[in-house]
Amino acid sequence: MGRKRGRDKKEVKEERRRIEALVMEAFQHFNANELYEEKFVKYFQKRGMSRDEIDRLWVRAMNLDIIRIEAEPIWEPGKPWNILGQKTVFVLVKGEEE
Repeated sequence: MGRKRGRDKKEVKEERRRIEALVMEAFQHFNANELYEEKFVKYFQKRGMSRDEIDRLWVRAMNLDIIRIEAEPIWEPGKPWNILGQKTVFVLVKGEEE
């Protein structure tokens, strides 16, 4: 009876380092701790990533606590109680600690 082959700690650490490096590259490029989803996506599309790859990147980064996802409301000018929609914001978790 052998144990199930799972991902070992080294593989998980390598994946985390790789994802963290990619995500940090985008945040450092814009010199920000928060990025709108559109900016994040365009940054990686310009580097040749597909939308599917980018979506997998930010979902994995969120699961690894590298980023947090927030929603920012879009208000009607002069009527803050009238929310027209929302923008997705990626917040760098490391940036919060500083």
